[in-house]
Amino acid sequence: MRKKLKNRSVSRFIISCLLPGVYCFLLIACSSKQEAGTIDTYTCPMHPTVISDKQGVCPVCNMDLVRKARPGEEVRITEDLARLIKSPNETIVSQIETVKGEYTRKAILFDIPGVVTYDTRYAFTIPVKIGGRLEKVYIKNNFQPVKKGMKVAEIYSQELVAAQQELIYLLNQPTQDETLLADSKSKLRLLGVSNEQLK
Repeated sequence: MRKKLKNRSVSRFIISCLLPGVYCFLLIACSSKQEAGTIDTYTCPMHPTVISDKQGVCPVCNMDLVRKARPGEEVRITEDLARLIKSPNETIVSQIETVKGEYTRKAILFDIPGVVTYDTRYAFTIPVKIGGRLEKVYIKNNFQPVKKGMKVAEIYSQELVAAQQELIYLLNQPTQDETLLADSKSKLRLLGVSNEQLK
């Protein structure tokens, strides 16, 4: 019991000795904060890293140093002011919304006055080797595409018929003259008849 009372009295003694020191420390801390708040500091508007405790000139750009705002003197950033103060990293072009460019295919229609014509590189004129008349034409319109071996027209030629009958007559003779046969076939070839047609 005596030990407990002794411990309590010792602790009270320690508290009573330390308590004034704590109060003094708090008072000194508060006064130093107040003094720090009243001490003016100056800085360069162009170089914020330059800080001085007295008014003067910036050593970098020779501009007058400006006093920093004291606590409570700060400018309140309103919505209108925030629109003017933007980060230097941002570039304000306009209030128009921008869209990121991308590769795509679009159907573009233009009304252009002009004349549609055919590609002359694929248009050919076929010369006729025989005289005659057209019996039937298989081409319905101008510049219709034609493939190789396709029938274009049927032609009746008296000259071709006469040369054909001459060859048939020579082939039907019992004694064939090779010179006359060769001349008859050559005449038909010159008129445009192919070797397959001659056979």
